[in-house]
Amino acid sequence: MSLSVSPFQAAVERMSSRTPVAVALRSDEWEDAPQELRDRAFWTANFAQADVLQLMHDQIGKGLSLASEQMAGGSRLVNRSTFIRTMKDALQKSGYLSEPGEEGTIKDHSSRGRLGLIWDINTQMAHEYGDWKVGQDPAILEAFPAQELYREQSRHVPRRWRAIWGSHRGGEYRGRMIARKNDPIWTAISRFGNPYPPFDYNSGMGIRDVSRRDAEALGVIKPGEKITPAHKGFNDTLSLSATNLTPALIDRLKAQFGDQVVFEHNRAQWQANLIPDFVEHVSKNRTWNGTISLGMATRKTVDAAAPYADIEGYELVLTASEARHAMDRHGVGNESDASQVGLTPRDFLSIPELWRNPDSVGRGNQKKVPDSLIFKKDLDGIVRMVTWRMIPTSKKIYLHSLLKKMEGPHE
Repeated sequence: MSLSVSPFQAAVERMSSRTPVAVALRSDEWEDAPQELRDRAFWTANFAQADVLQLMHDQIGKGLSLASEQMAGGSRLVNRSTFIRTMKDALQKSGYLSEPGEEGTIKDHSSRGRLGLIWDINTQMAHEYGDWKVGQDPAILEAFPAQELYREQSRHVPRRWRAIWGSHRGGEYRGRMIARKNDPIWTAISRFGNPYPPFDYNSGMGIRDVSRRDAEALGVIKPGEKITPAHKGFNDTLSLSATNLTPALIDRLKAQFGDQVVFEHNRAQWQANLIPDFVEHVSKNRTWNGTISLGMATRKTVDAAAPYADIEGYELVLTASEARHAMDRHGVGNESDASQVGLTPRDFLSIPELWRNPDSVGRGNQKKVPDSLIFKKDLDGIVRMVTWRMIPTSKKIYLHSLLKKMEGPHE
């Protein structure tokens, strides 16, 4: 049997195609996002530190691709233990502090339990996607057209999966929860909207193939019945199509994700990688003068700025000259203020979060920068401060400066 793709290749494809999206949303708020966008994002609930999230994404990607990193004592593969160790170190260096009373719990992003869960859920999803994709090969579907949901690992307080299965009209055959491989029930029982495990956090449930002979004998399928492959590659959901973009959905996406979702040509897709790629290109091409739009002011931004300026309908624009100026003055190796941390291109990922969801807003130094506002936000112990320069005639707002400070807000 010759397969066009291996489970290993498909797992790597799934992880590498996901975009780190750093927003402080709860799990249930993420679940409100459309499946196409949620599945394309790499995220962890209540975490908005973009640089650390990117490192998580990269480390898990290395683990999946069996890439090795240089460590003391030689070259070792990135595995669960090294991931936890690397991320604990990165979070400590970033100044991350858990909420009071949550230290060491699953809500603490620096705890072994939370980091282990992040590794487990993402690697399992990638591997299970790979198995699912390979399982859509016509020859495999001919031999194993159905699959069974079963308890793979015990849990102290197991969920009532048989009741969940029945609530979605799943059939039982001699007490076994079995369905055709492409039956919609597999997506219906999944908290994540996927037709493959995991079906929930720490569910302990797995799937196993059911042969044609057994499926026909049990009555799951008719004798000789063919199961049509679901040729859905992970890259088929790069964006959300226009058919799903109702005005209400667009408003909800803007409220949840602000400028990290871009709406162009009747489609919606993540733009998180656009920003650091833009800044890196600017740094390497000193004469280039491109721009990118980062979206309109959100209601929260408008209300926060209201005591100082009316920015209703203002659009945030990042220009090459401004990004270059910020890196020249405050980039790694160029920052002269000892209380501040040098910027990298990835630090510009915080701009959408600063723009749509600031902790505080103040008036800028009008003598130095007329029509300016200062936004501040504490992202897990690191305060970002941005100065915006407003152009009232065009209703556009531009970056003037971006600073990163470890200890307390910059005044």
